Amino acid sequence: MKFKKVSLLLLAVITANSFMACSLPFAHVTGDQIVAGNSNNLVIQSNIKMDESNVNSLTGGQISEVLVSEGDTVTKGQALVALDCDSLLAQKAQAEAGVEQAKAGKTQAEAGKAQAEAALQKAKNGASQEELNQLKSAIDIANSNVESAQSAYDVAKTNYDRTKTLYDSGAASQAELEGKEVNLQSAQTALDNAKSNVDINQEKYNKAVKGATAEEIAQAQAAVDQAQAGIDQAQAGVEQAEASVKQLEITLEKCSLVSPVDGVVTTLNVKDGDLVSSGMPAVVVTAINNPSITCNIKETDLDKVDLDQEVKIKLPAYEGQEFKGRVTNINKNADFATKKATNDNGDFDILSYGVKVEFDDLEELKNMGINLRANMTTFVDFGK
Repeated sequence: MKFKKVSLLLLAVITANSFMACSLPFAHVTGDQIVAGNSNNLVIQSNIKMDESNVNSLTGGQISEVLVSEGDTVTKGQALVALDCDSLLAQKAQAEAGVEQAKAGKTQAEAGKAQAEAALQKAKNGASQEELNQLKSAIDIANSNVESAQSAYDVAKTNYDRTKTLYDSGAASQAELEGKEVNLQSAQTALDNAKSNVDINQEKYNKAVKGATAEEIAQAQAAVDQAQAGIDQAQAGVEQAEASVKQLEITLEKCSLVSPVDGVVTTLNVKDGDLVSSGMPAVVVTAINNPSITCNIKETDLDKVDLDQEVKIKLPAYEGQEFKGRVTNINKNADFATKKATNDNGDFDILSYGVKVEFDDLEELKNMGINLRANMTTFVDFGK
């Protein structure tokens, strides 16, 4: 019994001496120190980082269909969620009708300007010989109409006078006299109109021979300017209507939420039938094509790290396998102090710098069946 106690005591002493041979007590030994073992290489424990993309709804509406599930692998541009956009389609049709209406208004304004420009040109240049001949012909026709109207009036006057004489003698009735009087009045009106037409046509002819006044030319120019303003306003209406259509087209494109990257659906916040508002995060996609590892290196170990340096990477999830990597960035500014100044380490802080490491050949890893995931534990051996 005494021999057994001595044996146990001896075993305890040997074990304690073995632990004391390490640089730190066993309770304080970290994973990177275990991986480094007896090697003096710089080995840093860290995690795989992958970029996450929040796919937000850019327009409010109801979810018509969720097309993916959490854990699905997706490609860039792949549809993830579809929104019900029937109301937007109706708005787009209405906006397109507005474009056509605005274009019709512009066409009408352009026709008005063409007429105003023709009038301005005519005012500046005066009437052509052909136009003068037409005006003179109109005067001749008006004079001929006066002669005809005068002849008709003379006949009506003679008939009225004869009937009046007969009426006074009792040989014609009151009705006969009144009928002749109506005919005379009609003939008088026709004669007056014919004479008026002669005056109107004569005035047109005289004005054409004389030409437009400066005031009339200015008025014609003002009409052209006003017509151009109408065209500009119509063009603005066209552009505004087209912008409305374009905006609706952009919004309709956002009715389908698509993946911005190749990756894995890690979070799904919606389901069929949900009502969502603009800006609401619907899906989170984690990129799988650019995993990296950020190692926090103490400033006292920075001499063991170089840009483009080759490193070895071990993953506990794939025990026994070693992968190649490379240093792609060394932060110029310190991230934090890994150890504050104390009586044990002197009178200065020991700072930490972020060092980014990337895998050398992701395609080879895929062929090996290595599926990297965010936050996987890694050990990076810098070989120094």
